[in-house]
Amino acid sequence: VAFGEPAYPPLLAHIEDAPPLLALLGHGGLLLRRTVAVVGARNATLGGRRFARALAADLGSQDYVVVSGMARGIDAAAHEGSLRSGTVAVLAGGADVPYPPENATLYEKIRAQGAIISEMACGTGS
Repeated sequence: VAFGEPAYPPLLAHIEDAPPLLALLGHGGLLLRRTVAVVGARNATLGGRRFARALAADLGSQDYVVVSGMARGIDAAAHEGSLRSGTVAVLAGGADVPYPPENATLYEKIRAQGAIISEMACGTGS
């Protein structure tokens, strides 16, 4: 998705150094809905992960798409909680490179039900 195209995330377009091109896997329409970021510690407690999962589900029930980085811990829990309502994973490497490896199953679920984006070229590792 190129900057200036209708499918480019509107809020991202407002930042000064917005990426000129985004790699996208999954449902691009999610990029145009209301979004909220849920991010946190990679070494989160069980309680923290439960809270993030529940918070993301509640936000989804209010028609928000949850955006996070798919890292272990809070990010992964937020994606899990918002799979049904809409979630977008923003990856540091290529959109086709699941990272971290232990989140490969989550990556496939997000790809099927949500969206995965990256400003890096496909094939780029994190």
